Amino acid sequence: MSFMFLDFYREELKKDLETKRMLVLHDANIDLLHVIDEGSLLRSLESYKKCYRSTEGLEKAVLRILELASTTGGEIMIDDMRGDFNNFKPFLQKNSKRIIFTLGGNAGNTSIALSRLGAMAWISTAIRDDKYGRWIRAYLRENGVMTDLLKVFDGSREEAMTFGIEIPQRDRGFLNDSSDIRDFRVADTTQEFDGVLMLGLHKLKSGFDRALEFVKTVHGKVISDGGDYSSLSADNVELLFEIFRNTDLCCMNETELAFCLSALGINSKRERDALSIFESAEKLRSALDLNVLNIHTELFSFDLSKGRLLILPTLEPRRISVKTGLGDAYVAGKSFGFLQSERQGLALGNANAMVKLEKGDFPAMEEIRKRSKTIKIKERGREEVESLIKELGAETVEIKI
Repeated sequence: MSFMFLDFYREELKKDLETKRMLVLHDANIDLLHVIDEGSLLRSLESYKKCYRSTEGLEKAVLRILELASTTGGEIMIDDMRGDFNNFKPFLQKNSKRIIFTLGGNAGNTSIALSRLGAMAWISTAIRDDKYGRWIRAYLRENGVMTDLLKVFDGSREEAMTFGIEIPQRDRGFLNDSSDIRDFRVADTTQEFDGVLMLGLHKLKSGFDRALEFVKTVHGKVISDGGDYSSLSADNVELLFEIFRNTDLCCMNETELAFCLSALGINSKRERDALSIFESAEKLRSALDLNVLNIHTELFSFDLSKGRLLILPTLEPRRISVKTGLGDAYVAGKSFGFLQSERQGLALGNANAMVKLEKGDFPAMEEIRKRSKTIKIKERGREEVESLIKELGAETVEIKI
């Protein structure tokens, strides 16, 4: 079946893409990514504890980040411990192998990735009128993103910033101060868009009711992405699920899938093989009556709608450059492709993420097409997908269920 998968990718990636007007909500900030090994991170924490008395909250956060970086990746909000983290920052910086200063936030990264692919991308978020906010605005413009829908406000307080921890050969964890975007804000506009991406909703503390009302007014396709919703109240989780029900495409990884099922009181399998994840995804799609549920993992990704499954193994990178922004690259490719066709969405999401992983920056469409001539399927992903296709009694990647 390997040739079938390769033919699918090459056929879909060579197709012309119509220009689409896309609005991306709602988080953009500065990322300071610290590349540090586990031992150096723990030594930084011990040095910090010797100098300060109140350390329990930050210690728990750092140890949790280490756990996440060693497993699935993820983030923790540090709005309420910003002072403690500012004290910890010098110890962390001293022991880091390198520090990368870059744009962060799901919406910020995804809007740039969309622009590189050829979409007309707008972003609506809140930024401060200080040196960091001006840098964000200039960087977005330089990369082709329309910024006239940004909400700019006084920069009297220190700019919200995400501190990333990357453990070599593992994943990343983020200590995220998202205080500027913890309430849902969207700019008033009469413009219409082909697609609206609702990203970073897991960072909200309030405004889920307004987010839901906004989604109901959108004339184009609405696409949502997952996140860590474990800190949300039960009422906000229910509003979040209502947002998902009103989207045309809901994207999430297997960790986010497990959380959603748990919040609904539905048991999911611990196994991470394709069959187990497919069965869990069908439980969630059915429970929430979702239009299309997209699940993306390291080895495969699939779209699940009522009575239909479309699945592909992922692509093998030649090398790994920078992992940061990988999920945003996937969502950008998946969303832009989805507005063309479901088949193009699945192929472009995986291909965009793979090339981003190789080069470290979001690729242009011509780069992806050139790379598609020499792509290889991940062997373990191929085995998983072939096993699921056989289990479902099918012979192709498009399966009636």
